[in-house]
Amino acid sequence: MFKPHHIFGAVTEITPEFLEKNNIKALLLDVDNTLSVAHANKTLRNGVAQWLSDMREADIPMMILSNAKKKRAIRFADSVGLDVVGLAAKPLPFGYFRAVKKLKIKRKNVAIVGD
Repeated sequence: MFKPHHIFGAVTEITPEFLEKNNIKALLLDVDNTLSVAHANKTLRNGVAQWLSDMREADIPMMILSNAKKKRAIRFADSVGLDVVGLAAKPLPFGYFRAVKKLKIKRKNVAIVGD
């Protein structure tokens, strides 16, 4: 269904320059093992808070896309100041479509970031 076009060691390696060069205008972000240190953990990985700040400063729209129950997904998203689509049922496409619709950006210009 989805296959990676680019692989990074950590979300913090993705730069606004990389996004611009690849015509990526928004990011859908997974939580567990991507932004947080482990499954069901609210502790951010090293450097993620600064990375989120840098992305905001570069005007990159971001949204959490999570399979977690809505309450947990909302709690995490609120803690980092992002909108969220919970119960996304990844890898099925429905959650992705809901998130892209909320972002109001063409699908071809949205990247999915996760483990």
